[in-house]
Amino acid sequence: MIVMFVFIIPKMSAMFAEQGAELPLVTRIVLGISDFFLNYGLYLLPLLVAGGWFLYRYSKTPEGGYKIDTWKLKIPVIKNLYQKIFLARLADNMNTMLTSSVPIVRSIEITAEVVDNLYYRELLLRVSNKVQNGTAFSKALYEEESIPNILIQMVRIGEETGELGYILKNLATFYKREVDTAIDNVIGLIEPAMIVGLGLGVGVLVASVLLPMYSLSSAIA
Repeated sequence: MIVMFVFIIPKMSAMFAEQGAELPLVTRIVLGISDFFLNYGLYLLPLLVAGGWFLYRYSKTPEGGYKIDTWKLKIPVIKNLYQKIFLARLADNMNTMLTSSVPIVRSIEITAEVVDNLYYRELLLRVSNKVQNGTAFSKALYEEESIPNILIQMVRIGEETGELGYILKNLATFYKREVDTAIDNVIGLIEPAMIVGLGLGVGVLVASVLLPMYSLSSAIA
């Protein structure tokens, strides 16, 4: 696409300019993109590198990292995957901690450090504070909108039966399977999206070249 915009389209532009014909809208758009690459293409790479560096630095700040992690949870399809990864890590780590006789408050705090998402880290720290103040683990989870009801109900059953570690182990297995399914769904969406995107790109380029040529040949005839 870049080769087309930098080398091929400018030659076509010169030919159309010589003919003085009125160009279709799609052709004018493509010519505008081509002019942008020719005039400002050398500045794009350093700008992208600088933008990436600033974004990386911003993501390392507490405020920036929290905002970026929160934004990740709003992306369609991807947010579902992130939630399932968090739930799998929550259940798996809590099961490991509790079966190792680690106190539940400390287990939640340790889990908060390994979820790899500042939004969920803050969520677990809030839950930890509530549990430390005497609130049941299931009730503290219930007060968080991001926690699905099925996990809350299973945790409540585990608390009532004294089998919380066993319940969390089964939940971890369940959510790991859900993560694998979600990853397969994301990968399955990428291929058709790429095919559609490439098809549209090629179609626009072909139309931008063929439409004015067709108009010129009709005018000559």
